Amino acid sequence: MFKKMIATLLVFAMFLSLPLHGMAANDTTPLILKNTSINKTEFLSGSNIEMTFTVAPDYESGPASDADITLVHSSGKTIYSMMPYEGNDTYHFSFPTSGMLKGTWYVSRITLHDNAGNMSTYENDHPLIQKLKFTILDGETDSSPPKLTSVQIVQAAAQPGETVKLIFGITDESGFSHGSFSLKHKETGSYPLSGNIYFNGTTNQYEADLRIPDLAKNGEYTVGTVELTDKKGNSQRYWAHTTPFMDDDKLIISGGISDFNGPTFHSVTLSKTAVYPGDRITVIVKAKDDGRGIKGVNVSFSDDFSGYNRGHSFWDSLISYGMEEWAKSIIVPPQLPEGIYYIYQISLTDLVGNTTFVKAGNQTKLPLLTVLPFFSGVEPTTIVKGTAFDPLAGVKAYSETEGDRTKDIQIKGEVDASANGIYLLTYAVTSNIFPNPSYTPEERNYVYRSYRWVTVNDKQVNPSFDTLYFNEDVKIGVPESGVLELSTGRSTQALNQNTLISKEGTYEIRVRANNLATAASRLTSSLAGSLLAANATAKTQETQRLKFVIDKKKPNAPTLNPVFSESTKITGKTEPAATVNIYINGRYYKSVKADNKGAYSSVLSKQVAGSEIRVQAVDLAGNKSGFSTRKVVYAPQVNSVSNRSTAISGKTMPRATVKVYVDGKLYKTGRADATGYYKIPMSRQPAGTEIKVVVTDAKKNSYSSLPLRVSDRIAPAPPRVNTVTVHSTAVTGTGEKRTTVFIFAGPKQLARGKVGNSGTFKLTIAKQKKGTVLTVYLVDAENNKSSATQIKVK
Repeated sequence: MFKKMIATLLVFAMFLSLPLHGMAANDTTPLILKNTSINKTEFLSGSNIEMTFTVAPDYESGPASDADITLVHSSGKTIYSMMPYEGNDTYHFSFPTSGMLKGTWYVSRITLHDNAGNMSTYENDHPLIQKLKFTILDGETDSSPPKLTSVQIVQAAAQPGETVKLIFGITDESGFSHGSFSLKHKETGSYPLSGNIYFNGTTNQYEADLRIPDLAKNGEYTVGTVELTDKKGNSQRYWAHTTPFMDDDKLIISGGISDFNGPTFHSVTLSKTAVYPGDRITVIVKAKDDGRGIKGVNVSFSDDFSGYNRGHSFWDSLISYGMEEWAKSIIVPPQLPEGIYYIYQISLTDLVGNTTFVKAGNQTKLPLLTVLPFFSGVEPTTIVKGTAFDPLAGVKAYSETEGDRTKDIQIKGEVDASANGIYLLTYAVTSNIFPNPSYTPEERNYVYRSYRWVTVNDKQVNPSFDTLYFNEDVKIGVPESGVLELSTGRSTQALNQNTLISKEGTYEIRVRANNLATAASRLTSSLAGSLLAANATAKTQETQRLKFVIDKKKPNAPTLNPVFSESTKITGKTEPAATVNIYINGRYYKSVKADNKGAYSSVLSKQVAGSEIRVQAVDLAGNKSGFSTRKVVYAPQVNSVSNRSTAISGKTMPRATVKVYVDGKLYKTGRADATGYYKIPMSRQPAGTEIKVVVTDAKKNSYSSLPLRVSDRIAPAPPRVNTVTVHSTAVTGTGEKRTTVFIFAGPKQLARGKVGNSGTFKLTIAKQKKGTVLTVYLVDAENNKSSATQIKVK
C-alpha cells in the first residue's frame, strides 16, 4: 500500500512540474492584421518611433504576448526586434532612434502568433506595412560592417590541452566591437571548434586563443566562419567558400579522437502498435558504435510526417540495457489526440559527439503507432426531427490503463429532437490515475473529454459538402456557458445559453479554445522519470467546429435547354449543387445533382414530339423552385456515320424532302419513301466532320436533326519501328500522330506511350535478350487498333 502511495505521488509531482499552455487543439486560425499606424514619418536622434498594429479579435486562443518585427535600412542594415501585446487587440512597438542610420527605413515584415501556435506574416508588399516607411534625418552614417582582410593560424599543429593562437586582420570605420570564429574539420565537414576574437592592446592585433579540447577530432582544420561586429552594430559573417584566404592556413590536430563515424542503427521495435491515451509502450532500439560507445538515444513521434513541430508530437530518451540495446517503457500522454503517429526521428549520439539521425524513408522502414480514441461512438450524428435520441447509445470510454469507464461518463448539453438545430454534447471522464497538470480544486485529476455534434434537420438535402443547410430557424444547443462561439465571418460572439438563429447567412460554430474547463490541456516540456514529454502544436480537429447555412429563399426555376425527339439527355443550369427533379408528361422521371457551377445533365430515353418536360430545383436547404417547362420538338432520325460510310440514312416523315448539310454547307438533296426511310449516297467524309439533315414536309414545315459527327472507324497504319539491340533502353519509331503505342514481348507489356505531334515516339524499355520478338501496335482515340509490327532484338 505504501509503495502504491509513493508511485501515485511521484506521477502527481511530475504533472505539477509542467507549465500549462492554454493552446487550443481546434484553433487553426492565425491572427489577422486590421490596421497599422506610425507616430510620424521623419525623426531626429533622441526621439522614439511609435507604431501600433491592430488585429481582428481572436476569441479562440488569443494573441500571444509578443510579436516579431524587422526594420530594414535602404543600405540593407537590418534590425530585428519584438513588440509586446498591450491588450485591446493591439501590439505596440516603441524604439529609440539613437544610433540608427541616417536615411530611409521601412518595416520589412511582422510576424504575429496566437496562443495556439498559429503564425501569420505580413511583409513589405502588404498595404498596411507599406505605409510604415520613415526617415531618420540626422542619424549615424556608418552602415559598413567590419572588413576581414586576413586570417592567420600561428601554429600548424597542436594536441589536446594546447592553446592555439589565431590573428585576424580587421578594419572598420567605427571601430571593432566583438567577433567570433569557428574551425571546420575537413574529414567530417563539421564545425566543432570555436572561440571569440578580442583586441590585444599589447600586440595591437585582433587575436583569439583556442584551447584544444581533450576529445578533439584528429585531422586537418581551417577557419570556416568569422563573424565581426563594430561599435555601431554593423555586422558581417564571412564564410571560407566565399572568402578564399580564410582557409589558406591549416591546423593539424593529433593525439585526439580518430572516430569520425556516428553509431550504426540496426532496428527499432514497439511492444504495441495500437494504444490508448495514457497507456504504456516499450520502445527498443538496437544500435552499435565501433568507437567509444553510445552516449544517448532519443526517439520522437509525430502525427505530421512533414515536421516534428507541425503536428502533435512526443519524445523520450531511452536507457541502455547493454548488449547494444536501448529501451524504455513510456507513457503515451493522456492528452494525445487519436491518429497515426510516425517515428519522426531516432537520434544516436556516441561518447565523442558523433550523431546519427534515422528517419523513415525508402531504405528505412520504421513502425507506425496508432493512438486509439478514449471515447468511441461519439461521431457527429444527424437525426430526423421527432426521432428519439439516446446520447449514450453505442458510446464507450476505455483505455487499458483506465479500464472500461463507460459508466462514469458525464454528459453536458441536451438534444431537442423536436426542433431543427445543431446541438453540442460534451462527454467527460475524470481519470483515476493521472493528476491534472493545471491543478484546480474542481479538477484535481486529468479529465478526458470529447465533443459530439448532433444535428436535427428534417428538410436537408444530403449535401456533398462539410456544411449543413437549413431553410428555417436553427436552434443551437449549448452544453455550458462560454463553451461555444458563433462566427458570421465578420463577427464572433460567445454563446452562453441555448440560442435561436433566425437570420439568413453562413455561420460557423465551434468549441472555444480558451475555455480551460473544456479545452484539452497541452504539455510542452519533458515529464520527469518515466513520463514522456508531449508537445502539441495547433492542428485541425474538424469534430470541434461545424459550418451551417440558413437559406429560406427558394431558388429560381432551373433553365432547360431544348429537347428533341432524338435527344438522349436533358441539360440546363440551376443553383450550384442543387437537386433537379425531372417530370415527363406530369409523372416523376428522375432526379439529378447539379455540379459546383450549377450545370446539370440527365440521361433521357427518346421522347415523342409534343411530350412535356418539366424541371424543378431543390437547393441544399430544401427550398423548392418553380417549374420550367418545354415541349419535345420533332427532329428527324439520322443513323451514325463513320469515315467508312458511303451514304447517310435515317427515318423521318413519309415522302419528306431531305437535305444533307456537311460542315454547314448543303451537300445533297433527296427524298424519304412512303415509310419515311431515306438513304442518300455520300462520299466518305473525314472523321470529325459535322453532318446535319433538314427535312421539309408537304406543308413546307422544316425540321432539323441534331448535329452528328463523323466517327473514326479506320485503324491506324502499322507503326514503323527502328532497330532494337541488346543494348537498347528505348524503342523508337513513327506512327499516326496522337495515337497510343503498345510494346509487348510475348504476353508481357513492356511499355505504353504516345506518338507525338511530330509523328515520332520513343518508349523506355528494359534491355532485352538477343532474339526476343517485340510486338508493337497503335490504338487511336476511337479505339481502332492497327496491325502489329514485329521486330527481333539484335
